[in-house]
Amino acid sequence: MDVLKKISSSFSGSSADHTSGASADSSAHAAAHALGEVELPGVDNLPDDELEPLNRWLPWAAFLLDRKGRQFGVTQSATTRNLAQAMPDSRIIELDRRIPLCDLTEFEIGCFEGIRTAALARSSEQ
Repeated sequence: MDVLKKISSSFSGSSADHTSGASADSSAHAAAHALGEVELPGVDNLPDDELEPLNRWLPWAAFLLDRKGRQFGVTQSATTRNLAQAMPDSRIIELDRRIPLCDLTEFEIGCFEGIRTAALARSSEQ
């Protein structure tokens, strides 16, 4: 299958089926987003006294909430990326709906935090 043609046809509206591509785990992710918390392996188990310095040391410009409701990352400013980010965000959910990501290898160059990179990786694992 030519993936680029599939992507192109999906966004031009000529794809025959836009409903069957969602990952099986999409509903679980959607439920987590409603709470604003996502599973963050490696972060969820960090004690607070290790998470706090990590958030100070790295040059974050966005944040997520772990399963305990703790902030991982920091806001970019008082007005930009000042709310917890969804993972996956609506763009990745829509992409997965149009083109099932579960059997694809994704190559994504992000803006540093890795929120979308991690969301794409999770989609390809399903």
